[in-house]
Amino acid sequence: MPSTAKSVEAVVDSTIKMYTQKGARLVWLTKKQLPATVKPGDRYDSVIEKDTLTIKFSDTGKNKVYSKKTKDGADPVVAIKGKQLSDAFGIGSDGTIEHIPVKLNGKSMVISR
Repeated sequence: MPSTAKSVEAVVDSTIKMYTQKGARLVWLTKKQLPATVKPGDRYDSVIEKDTLTIKFSDTGKNKVYSKKTKDGADPVVAIKGKQLSDAFGIGSDGTIEHIPVKLNGKSMVISR
């Protein structure tokens, strides 16, 4: 008899790169870092607190996942930057790249030092 239980996506630990560019922090996420279920046009909300960025994907999110044209179609891209992100993670000198741990769990991501 087939199982009717839904599979639960496990928490995946990885790192992302946080850049300092033109005096501000920037996080650029592509399909390599995003959950496999995220597609261009999806919506998300982000919450920025001290040393933590939380991204929650939902149908009613304020922000949009953009697309990057590729030879195979389009890949999802999320770019988050600005004063609030710089305040939460501090600003390094331009060109600085910092690897920060990220936990993916289904439709959410937590980027935290």
